[in-house]
Amino acid sequence: EGHDLGDRIEGELRLFGADPQTLDPACATDAGSAEYIVEIFSGLVSFDKDLNVIPDIARDWVVSDDGTVYTFNLRTDVLFHDNSRRVSAEDFKYSMQRALSPDTQSTVGDVYLDDLVGAEEYSIGEADEVTGIKVINSDTLELTIDEPSEVFLEKLTYPTAYVVDQREVGDATCFEANWTLTPNGTGPFKLTEWDLGTTLTLEPNEGFYLEP
Repeated sequence: EGHDLGDRIEGELRLFGADPQTLDPACATDAGSAEYIVEIFSGLVSFDKDLNVIPDIARDWVVSDDGTVYTFNLRTDVLFHDNSRRVSAEDFKYSMQRALSPDTQSTVGDVYLDDLVGAEEYSIGEADEVTGIKVINSDTLELTIDEPSEVFLEKLTYPTAYVVDQREVGDATCFEANWTLTPNGTGPFKLTEWDLGTTLTLEPNEGFYLEP
């Protein structure tokens, strides 16, 4: 018999609904896609149950006195799902710039990352990089925004600021989604099967760096 909200059977939670439109963090425009993306991928910061911004891959951060420079110190124990390497500041720069790149054809990158210095110039193809994204070293990322913002950290909780594996994604656009069938994320769950229109299966990431 069917159940509207799901059914727990022998440690499994089975939910009923439509396929996500995309599992590409740079391209998600709908809640249905984000619902899966936040389980498979992760970013610098997240929300707790009371919607307070809390650390995620960023261990902590410091904000400059004028409120425009955010320096994020990354955790050093965050591995991609295939356990081949850990996440670095370079991965975040690639991922954020990809979300803003006109080649990616995202419609949400410049909505959530527009505070960054140089984001507009990069998103319209007038610059080679986003000057507001700076790699200090592998464990330190510096983000500079054009003016103080009370919601900048909240905007970084949206998937467009999540980290993806450059080796897997390369220069794929929002309309080239083959890599999302086996995404090498960093989140609490791994995608193990996606049979379009039939089933999408997630299993716990045993190497997840936070509490379940």
